[in-house]
Amino acid sequence: MISTTNSIIIFTKPFNCTQAKTRLRASEKLTEDQANTIHNNLLTKTLNTCRDFKLKNPKVRVEVHWFSTPEDESLIEKYAKDFSFFLQIGDSFVDRFVNSIKKNADEGFNPIIIGSDCPELSVSHLERASRVVSQGKSVIGPLKNEGFYLLGMPVQAISLDISGIFPVESEQVSKLIELYRDYGSYLLESLRDLDEYEDYLLLRKFLI
Repeated sequence: MISTTNSIIIFTKPFNCTQAKTRLRASEKLTEDQANTIHNNLLTKTLNTCRDFKLKNPKVRVEVHWFSTPEDESLIEKYAKDFSFFLQIGDSFVDRFVNSIKKNADEGFNPIIIGSDCPELSVSHLERASRVVSQGKSVIGPLKNEGFYLLGMPVQAISLDISGIFPVESEQVSKLIELYRDYGSYLLESLRDLDEYEDYLLLRKFLI
């Protein structure tokens, strides 16, 4: 059983959010409705993965941190009613990201933060991440196409300033490893997230 002091944070935009998948929309190869459907499917896939994880590890907390207030309550009721929800706080992406992590750490939980753009994310990834942070180490899930899909840290490391790793660039994972050098870092396997139309062609088989 995973430690009871861990918390999974799903850091995402709500269903049908027109500000989601902006690079995918910019390709002009998909309609707005198609882009919304892809975002909704990605989010649903992530929620289902976290739900399956929580069924195996019921004492680990799972929260959804929305970018904005969801407008479609029917989708929340259908796909996400069993999760706790919070609005992201901050004027910039970095502020919102840091505040979501800090909220959980301040409440005594080792935060593990994920997005909803990586359909290859599995229960196994979450279980390994939870074991690592329970051992007092950081855990990073690198992306093949820059950045990371998962970041976890022990609550003792919350005082470290992660704002310096943004914006996303090729050295981001290296910067995280250096930042958490006193705790040690465990790297999960590299996955691909869905940002561009080319990503969609590669990853659509993973969507529901």
